[in-house]
Order: sequence, then C-alpha cells, then structure tokens
Amino acid sequence: CSVDRDQNQAMAGPSLADLNQRSREILRLIVDSYVETGEPVGSRTLARRLERQLSPATIRNVMSDLQELGLLYSPHTSAGRLPTGAGLKLFVSGLLQAGNLTEEERKDIDARCAAVGHHVPAMMEQASTMLSGLSAHASFVIAPKQERSIAHFEFVRLSEARALVVIVDDRGQVENRIIEVAPGMPMSALVQASNYLQTRLQGRTLQEERDRILDELELHRTELDEVTQRVVKSGLAVRLDDPAPATFVVKGQSQLLNAVGGLEDLERLQAIFEVLERKEALLQLLEATARGEGVQIFIGAEHELFALAGWSMVLAPLGTKADAKGDELANAKDHQLRALAEVENMRRRAQREREEALKYGAVSLARDLLSVADNLGRALAAAPADAMDENLKSLIEGVAMVERDLASALEKHNVKPVPGVGEPFDPNLHQAVVELESGDIPPGHVVQVMQTGYTLHDRLLRPAMVAVAKAPAGGEGA
Repeated sequence: CSVDRDQNQAMAGPSLADLNQRSREILRLIVDSYVETGEPVGSRTLARRLERQLSPATIRNVMSDLQELGLLYSPHTSAGRLPTGAGLKLFVSGLLQAGNLTEEERKDIDARCAAVGHHVPAMMEQASTMLSGLSAHASFVIAPKQERSIAHFEFVRLSEARALVVIVDDRGQVENRIIEVAPGMPMSALVQASNYLQTRLQGRTLQEERDRILDELELHRTELDEVTQRVVKSGLAVRLDDPAPATFVVKGQSQLLNAVGGLEDLERLQAIFEVLERKEALLQLLEATARGEGVQIFIGAEHELFALAGWSMVLAPLGTKADAKGDELANAKDHQLRALAEVENMRRRAQREREEALKYGAVSLARDLLSVADNLGRALAAAPADAMDENLKSLIEGVAMVERDLASALEKHNVKPVPGVGEPFDPNLHQAVVELESGDIPPGHVVQVMQTGYTLHDRLLRPAMVAVAKAPAGGEGA
C-alpha cells in the first residue's frame, strides 16, 4: 500500500508548497490571462501586470522553472507560455478564489426547488438548469440506478402445485411471483424456506446473496432438507423488476459554443457530445464521483473521459438535508410497514381459506349422501312392523344397519341432524311448511319433522322442513 501511495503522490505532480510567493503570483497571472484570451502570455505582459517590480528576464526565469515542474508549456519556441493541465489543477486547488452565492441567488434557488416539489425527474431538470445558469457553462445531473435490498421474503401456497413468492423491498414496494412447487409439498417446507431466506436476505440484495446461498446449498452446509432446498432455489431464481435506469440530464449545451473559435474547437465539441452519449461515459462519471468526497475537479487529460476533447469538469455527489433525509426514511418505513401488513393479511387470508377448504370441502358429497339417508329412512318407514317372513325381516334389518352406519359416518365427519320435535322454531335452521294445533307442544315450537335438516360444522347443509305448533282454537276461546 505504501508503494502505491508514493506512486500516486509522484503522479499527482507538484504541490503549492513547491512554489514560492513569486512563482505563485506569476502562475496565477498566466492562468488568468489564458482564461480571458486563450493566448500565450509573454514576460513583458506579466511585467506590466505584476504589482511588484520585476524585470522581464527575472520573469522568464520563473516561467522556465514552472515549465520544468510541468505547470507551463510553450506552443512555439518564440511564443509565450500556456498553463498545462497540471498547472490549471494547481491553480484551481490552491490559488483560485471562489466567490459565494449572493442572497438573491440563494433565494432564487430555494424558490425554484420549492416549486418543483418532490418529483425527482423535474428536480433533476431544474438542478441542471440552475447549475448552467449560475456557472455560464454546460451542466449535467446523473441519477444512478440502485439495487433494492430485501425487507421481507415469504412463500404463500396457492394450490397443490403453485406457490406465491412475496417480496417487499426496503422502499416498501411489493412484488409477487408465482412459482411451481412439487405436488403434495408440506406446508412446513414453505414455512422453513421462508424463515431461512428472510434471515439471509433481510437488509441485503438478491444479487449479492444469491450465489453465496446457492454455494452453501450445493456443499450441504445448511440444515435444510432436500424438499426445502428446492423451494429456496426456486425463490432465489425469482427476478425482480429492473429498477429505473440511470437518468442523465444535460442543460446549457449552447454555453459550450461560446468557447468555439474555429474548426478545431468544433471538432472537439462534437467529440465531447459523442462521449457523453455512451453509457461507458456515464459509468466513469459515477465512479469518479463515488471515489471522492465533496467537490472534485478534473482538467483536460487528467480524466480519460475528457482527454481527447480537451475539456474540464467539476463533479459533486448529490446531498440532502438531514430533515429531508428523515422524512424520506419515515416515508420508506411507513411504506414498508404497510407492505408487511398487507403481506400478513394475505397470509392470514390464505390460512383461513385453507382451513375452510379442509372443513367444508366435502359439502357437495355430504348433500348427495343426505338423499341416500332419506331414501333409507323412507324404506324403513314403509316396511311392515309385523313382518313374519324371515327373508323380509333380514332385508329390513340389513337396511336398518346400513342406515345406522351411514348416520355414524356422517356424524364422524361433523354432519349432524338439526334439532327437531319440541325445539323452538329457528328460521336459520328450520323451514316452516305448515302450522298445526297442538295441546302438548308450546306454540312456536316444532311439532313435526317432515324432512330432517343437517349441518356441517357450523354451516347449514339444508334446513329441516317442519310443522310449527300453534295454540288450539278452543284454548284461545276459553
């Protein structure tokens, strides 16, 4: 590391400490004149501009020393000097006096930002426009795409052969994917796979954890059984929707034309536009910004992106205020909590549907069996009670046995008869066919059952068709 650091320092060129006050002043004047005119600067011109009295010969000696340091160069033998990229960099880093924004400029920026609101594309457009206007140069704003980390990961069974993968990212966005699972896979395998991936992926991205988890599964470093491992692999195979691509906004291109003085400048201008249109250029800019802290300045060939075009750039990473960051985090947390609540509701709903399917899945079969039970009952009711023929007796006993076995089987599966004679009339369980006078059964109670009703658990399969008792006519007149 120390060797690399020494090499980097050597490549960085001379520092401001290598120059005395006289050399600094001459370098500053040369850069100022170059920025104003773009022409080489001679010793006589510098002699007139210097505050202290120095002869042209002395100034030429200082300029020669600066040239040996790589800060100046001469385009022709008899011409003056021009600053090199290293000279411009040293001037910007140590000699340039940057002014602050005026109060009016600050208020104008605040007003424009407030008008844009929180719409990101519009904010980027406005920021690039303001940068170009304040600097009188072309400006650009880049918003990179970012991988989303996982906040919640769960499998929810949909059917015997399908499951729903529910993924909630750190911004509260929910994505659902349907995957195929082995028929008859136990629910415990989905739960175990959900718990495993939730633990491994929470706060991380699928991209950074996928290969590591797959390697562990291949090397049998986990305690998951084979069925659960297949579920985990299916979940890792899910591909999330790509986040929004990197956004690149350029404003103030016309400002670049102000520096065009000839055909060579036009060719350079065309070269820089071609560079900016390539994706590789955007990646280089993003990497350059990410590697440094604060404002970074790249001049000429110092950065390969502008080496051929001969231009320079100033880069700064996007920053936000603490309160804005707090609001963003609070909103993201709120979205995440809502998404998690939705996932929990979905899980409960699926669990309830599964339970109801187990309890009431046999409704159609039970209703068909009730017709069989009715016919057996009618057959026994029609059989003579005093039958003397042995064969007939055996037949009646066989039918009675079948009826008892059927009733026992129905009761075993929670198919039970609705309470009948003597019970209060319940419109939820009974269907009144007729009213009959009765002196033994209180009015409003069932006096006769014409067709037995049945329930499955707490759900009515069919109502009991009954006759309801009413008070005798003579009793009412007494």
